[in-house]
Amino acid sequence: MTSSTGKVIPCIVEETVAFLSQVDGIMDLEAADIEHLAMLTQKQQWSANTEIFKELDAPDAIYFIESGKVGIWREGVQVMTLTEKMIFGEMGILDDLPRRATVRTISECECYLLPAQMIKELVDNNESLAAYFDDLINARLSSSI
Repeated sequence: MTSSTGKVIPCIVEETVAFLSQVDGIMDLEAADIEHLAMLTQKQQWSANTEIFKELDAPDAIYFIESGKVGIWREGVQVMTLTEKMIFGEMGILDDLPRRATVRTISECECYLLPAQMIKELVDNNESLAAYFDDLINARLSSSI
């Protein structure tokens, strides 16, 4: 099974820029880089108790939570809860490995998605973004996700 496609919601670049400008790590990027990210994103919505992706799925996108909560599950145990302005899905993309966890919505949830290929290109060309994702991955690994 691959990622569950939520209901696609039209994106307005200005609103996406405003949201991304509040996300830890992303807010430290240059305004032009944030606008570039905003133009590449999609927005999707899921109802509560919906699986977004499963452990061992191929990574397809990084998710930025605009509203709602998701649970991170590993081997049937919830190991973390993520809320607004948090990111998930980055680990498999940046290290080219299958998903390490299952992600399910706890409440209705809206996320901006950045497709895998686009994030790889952005990280390769932006030292600030690369450093941000390295720090995020190291923090997640140290908390055993």
